[in-house]
Amino acid sequence: MTNSQTDTYYFSGKEHFAIAKYHMRGHDTRLFRANSHNEFELLQIIEGQGHFIYEGRFFELRPNRLFLVNGRRLHYTNPDDPRAYLRNVVEFSCDDLINILSIYNQMDMLEPFLHPNTSVCCIDLNEETSRIIDGMFRDISLELLDNKPGCVPVSMSYVIRIIACSLRNKVQSNDPKNRPWNIKEQHVIDIINYLTDHLAQFSFDDMSEELSLSKYYICHLFKQTTGLTVQNYLLARRFEKARQLLATSDLSVSQISEALGFSSFSLFSRCFRQAHNMTPVEFRRQQRSQTRFPAL
Repeated sequence: MTNSQTDTYYFSGKEHFAIAKYHMRGHDTRLFRANSHNEFELLQIIEGQGHFIYEGRFFELRPNRLFLVNGRRLHYTNPDDPRAYLRNVVEFSCDDLINILSIYNQMDMLEPFLHPNTSVCCIDLNEETSRIIDGMFRDISLELLDNKPGCVPVSMSYVIRIIACSLRNKVQSNDPKNRPWNIKEQHVIDIINYLTDHLAQFSFDDMSEELSLSKYYICHLFKQTTGLTVQNYLLARRFEKARQLLATSDLSVSQISEALGFSSFSLFSRCFRQAHNMTPVEFRRQQRSQTRFPAL
């Protein structure tokens, strides 16, 4: 979809909507770090190229593409040129969406958020559907900025319409190979797959040998393509798994620490607190009390 509008709208800070951004261009520190937040997220690409990591999956950033993201899962956007990267984004309460969809027995619409390895967390749209969805992103931002009575339920209705419209009118579901990967991108996919399979017992030397790639090449290529270092990606994936285990299993914190390859319980606890501003025990208590879908 070609951008014919120059207006931008940016809302931040309501209980039910963390942010709503319409036609935002350039570097965004919230989107350009290895995200983990408690909201669901819709991200529509208007202009620009690049790559997007979501959990253990690797996607191409391109116009007319919509991502349906569970904010509690690792996701990271790396545009080739941030100045040319134009997008719409809204982060909204997962509990609000769950409550509404459960009333109407439409819980299947949660599939992209609860199971991001399915074929519908990344949707390619035709030009007409992209324009319609672009208008709904604009209306969400304006509703929240105006802050008139009913702005939150009206905005949530637009969120549901975006999800429904995209699922009904998708051109292709998210087969990451709807264009052939080049050799460097395929190497990145191989690296991601290796890291996914070796979260607890990772060795650079072993990965280099198995993939027949030098350690220097792996580090340089991964950083260049994804925007993340191998070490940062590995740590983020370990924390992602830790959050899920803390919220949904009865394993002790020390057992989780050991299962994820941390050399000591104290190291795991310290690193977890630095990343989440709370201890693993505090995180477990919080997650089990606030939602019927802990760690989603």
